[in-house]
Amino acid sequence: MFGTSSKVCTTNCLCNPKGTKQCDEKLGVCECHYPFEGHDCSYCGFGHILDPATLNCVRLRKCKDDGGDEDCNNHGICYEDEQTGQAMCDCDQGFINDGND
Repeated sequence: MFGTSSKVCTTNCLCNPKGTKQCDEKLGVCECHYPFEGHDCSYCGFGHILDPATLNCVRLRKCKDDGGDEDCNNHGICYEDEQTGQAMCDCDQGFINDGND
């Protein structure tokens, strides 16, 4: 008796779906949405960082003292996260970081 075999759908494109505009199936080449980069469109281009919550590339914010534009609206102290380099605010008493750009 012969066993049944299942068919599996495969692709030559091993692209990050979030960052990929389209892929050439014959060549397996990914075309990335800006600002995604890399052979599989999973890296963020210069000046951008991957947001772990949304998996989107977002503009890297830097503190004003380091050439960026973040100053915490003059109601806190700007510092840069040691791992990501992203500007963060240590807000003055009575102010909160609402998470908006």
